[in-house]
Amino acid sequence: MKRKSRSDRPNIDILIGHLDRRIFFARQKNVWADKAEISAIKKKFRSEIKGAIDSFSSGFSDDRVAKKARAFLTTALSREDFSPHCSGFVVAGFGEDEYFPTVIEYYTDGYIGDRIKISSANTTDVSRDMSSCIRSFAQGDMVQRFMNGIDG
Repeated sequence: MKRKSRSDRPNIDILIGHLDRRIFFARQKNVWADKAEISAIKKKFRSEIKGAIDSFSSGFSDDRVAKKARAFLTTALSREDFSPHCSGFVVAGFGEDEYFPTVIEYYTDGYIGDRIKISSANTTDVSRDMSSCIRSFAQGDMVQRFMNGIDG
C-alpha cells in the first residue's frame, strides 16, 4: 500500500464515498451481462481497463481508490447503468393487428466487447384507456415549457 498523505486523505474519503454510492445505485439496475461475459470482457481488454483505472487513480496515494474504481467499473459494465455519454433512440408505430401506436424508448452505450449495450427504457401503448401521450426525448426543457408554461 502506498504511503498515505494527510493532505489528500479527506479527498480520498470523499471520492471513495462517491464511488460507493455509484456502486450501490448501479447494483439497483437490471443485470445486462452475466459474470462469465464480464470476465471474458475483462480478460480481453485487460490492458485498456488497467490503463484507464491507473490513469484515474494515479494522483492518489491510497490503493483503495483503484480498488473501488475497479469495483465500480465491473458493476457498471454488468448492469444497465449507462454513462453520461449514452445515446437514445425511439421507435414508434403500429403493429399488424393494432389500432393505436406504441412508442418504445431505448438507450445504448455503444459496444462492450462484441456486444452492444442496449436497454429498453420505456414503452408507451396508446389505447382506449390512454387516448394520448406527450413524451419528451433528448432535451425535455421545451416539452416542459409547453406543458407547464413559461413560469412552470
